[in-house]
Amino acid sequence: MIEPTLANSLIQKLDFAIPIDIVGALYLDNNYYSITVVNNHIENELQSPQFKKVGQFELNQQSYAILQTEPTSTEKETDPTHILTERELEIAILVALGKQNKHIAKQLKISEWTVSAHLRRIFTKLGVGSRAAMVYRCSLLINQNINSGS
Repeated sequence: MIEPTLANSLIQKLDFAIPIDIVGALYLDNNYYSITVVNNHIENELQSPQFKKVGQFELNQQSYAILQTEPTSTEKETDPTHILTERELEIAILVALGKQNKHIAKQLKISEWTVSAHLRRIFTKLGVGSRAAMVYRCSLLINQNINSGS
């Protein structure tokens, strides 16, 4: 899932000819998706150059459509892959794995001071104040890298 501010941005940017009930948004494999309630009278109206319908499912006798959307420049600016350097992403992954600064420094062959400097820049860029918040903010990216063995 994506964080609420990003989901709200995604929902607000969609412009439909008729009212549509978007109930959620997610970011998966570098793509943005909206989940919307599908009523009989709007099913054929799901046409927009801003998105394409990629799926539909039913849950508790209610139909939902999955709409793929293009990220806005604001969303790109909040995506860690667009705002952090490769080294900063590497450090975020090591922090997520529970490594302390001294272990990160040893592994990357840099000083502990450099690790701390990278972390301060990461915190500033992501607008967070702790290691835990940084890991949460980068969780999708970190999970992808950990699962791919990088």
